[in-house]
Amino acid sequence: MKKKFTFKLLLLIVLCISLYSCVHDEVTASFEPSSKEYTNKSLWKEDEKYIKNVKKIFETHADKQYFSNTYGDVYWDYAITMGTFDESFLEVPIVKNGRIKEILTVERRADKVYFKRKTEQNSNKFFYLLVFKNKTELKGTLNDHKNNAMSKGGGCITVSITWTWTNEKTGQVEMITTTSETRCLPVTGGGQTDPIGTSDCLEENCTGGGGGYTYPTEYIDNSPCGKLNAQKTDANFTAKVENLKTKTASSFESGYRVGSPVPGSGQTGAQYQELSNKPGTRQLDFKIFNTTYGIMHSHYDGLVPIFSPGDINTFIQLLQNAHTNNIPLSEVFISVVTSQGIYQLRGDGINVANLTMYTDDQIKALDTEYLKMIGNSNISTSDLQKGFLNFMKKNMNIDGAKLFEINNDGDSKELQVSSNNNLVSANCPK
Repeated sequence: MKKKFTFKLLLLIVLCISLYSCVHDEVTASFEPSSKEYTNKSLWKEDEKYIKNVKKIFETHADKQYFSNTYGDVYWDYAITMGTFDESFLEVPIVKNGRIKEILTVERRADKVYFKRKTEQNSNKFFYLLVFKNKTELKGTLNDHKNNAMSKGGGCITVSITWTWTNEKTGQVEMITTTSETRCLPVTGGGQTDPIGTSDCLEENCTGGGGGYTYPTEYIDNSPCGKLNAQKTDANFTAKVENLKTKTASSFESGYRVGSPVPGSGQTGAQYQELSNKPGTRQLDFKIFNTTYGIMHSHYDGLVPIFSPGDINTFIQLLQNAHTNNIPLSEVFISVVTSQGIYQLRGDGINVANLTMYTDDQIKALDTEYLKMIGNSNISTSDLQKGFLNFMKKNMNIDGAKLFEINNDGDSKELQVSSNNNLVSANCPK
């Protein structure tokens, strides 16, 4: 009995070694850390721009032979950015002799990035599953605990991997393992720009970036005014606006869906797709895809010359879609072009978790209420704008939503209603 048990135990050990060797050989054979282009092999959508830039910094400044011999090879394809897309943070495994030895974290503060190595058993286990296990056996989840805390500069994001090993012969689940990584941001009340101390050295004598390495980026203003100014200089965007100006005398709506490039398509920059009307109607079909973050459309004469309740509902849908698909909320907008003005809705610090889409019946009821407030064909432009803002605040409030008016030169100004119910405006800095 003892011999039979010993034999089975030895057989199991040999099988495990064989399985590990096969997986290890497959991974290392297909990976050349110092030469290949980055390809996302994580289970999530990642901030690929940041990963590629950091990889380039590493390859420029690191003594790769020293780093490889001392610590191991950096497996850039398995880098994760923990649900962030603002070029701020990543973790990537360091592999030596077929094992996850350490994790390299790279955090950006202002125009510097800081490399830090960490050795944590849970992190090593997390990346071991990600790198060495069959992807068909893995399930990745991302839990966003930010909500209101992030609007104050804090909050946490957790990414988890569950590995399920099923016996191919019996179909029985033999093992389930779950592990996770969590990153929390401090509540600072503003952007993180202060240095974080020294950076771990990438070369033997530490001659380079002990105080951080310069990050090759230029300042990007992600405020609503910053985004509007960027659109002003975007030839594709301005061409679409000019085209919509010609549609205000039509008898139907026209518009465009705006989104990010489809992954793997080779596309670059904002993508514009012309919208079609719902069959048998003069209304647009605002179909939204995973990559969609903006809608541009016209209101023909006879419609309210500003946003409608249905447009506000579409803005909510765009915000929810962006949140679900890890699109920065600063990108989200809806614009309307009318013969009496051009307007755009954007957000600043909107908590998407508080938003709910309205039903068709609710929108119909809101349309009736809306027309009572601003349905007068002789209403002045200022009363129209004030009426819209008051209606939205009372009936479809989105805390953090901002209304902008854009003139023919592309300059923008934010419109607000003061505490004494006066319409006030503030020009966007040029």
